[in-house]
Amino acid sequence: MKRILAKDIDETKAMYLVFGNPGTGKTTTAQYLPGKTLLVAIDGSDRVLKNQPDIDVVELDKEDIADIVNQFEIILNTIESEYLKTYNNIAFDNLSHLQDIVLSQLSLMNKDQRKAWGDMQNLIKKWIGRIRSWNMTIYATAWETAETFENADGSSSTYYDVLMNAKVRASVKGLFDVVGQTFIYQDEHIIRLTPNGQSQVKNQVDNRVYCLTKDLFNGKEWTPQLKNKETKGDNN
Repeated sequence: MKRILAKDIDETKAMYLVFGNPGTGKTTTAQYLPGKTLLVAIDGSDRVLKNQPDIDVVELDKEDIADIVNQFEIILNTIESEYLKTYNNIAFDNLSHLQDIVLSQLSLMNKDQRKAWGDMQNLIKKWIGRIRSWNMTIYATAWETAETFENADGSSSTYYDVLMNAKVRASVKGLFDVVGQTFIYQDEHIIRLTPNGQSQVKNQVDNRVYCLTKDLFNGKEWTPQLKNKETKGDNN
């Protein structure tokens, strides 16, 4: 533990969580992290990062997946003991899949499925809290869920959020400084950073509403432009 002045808080070491549908640019965003990045490829979608000179990848094999509860602990231990001073950034792709495979293993280990769910929630929250304690730039991805609710007047509203168990999701999102939603608009890969009543995002780093995926870490903002003399909203 150490005490610092508020003016000395390091704003460059933020935690970013980006969620979205497949193909919207979540994994490829990791290539725009400044400096050297170690990416833990939990869901095996790291091929889009092939030939990126500043990214090293930790790939999980079938045996790792089958024993993910123990193997993920080993991964975190190894990062802490060997890599925190070697890399500028650590990335995890993808937290939704991590939750699923942890729950799958725990369900096989426990007859009481409620215990399996509870153990999964505690593990994920503990791991993210541990990662937070590293005090370095963290980038993580997750899948998107869309939930539709009926309003009192008979209309319906759709909300977009991180695809995780609700209790885990609240705890995990609370530990990240930025939670953004990826989508494609006019052939551009965009990240929404400010809530709009539907997308459950947050931005505690700056005041941007949107950015291109390539600009997530450099502070540049993106604003919708007229195309073919038509004004269009985004897809959410």
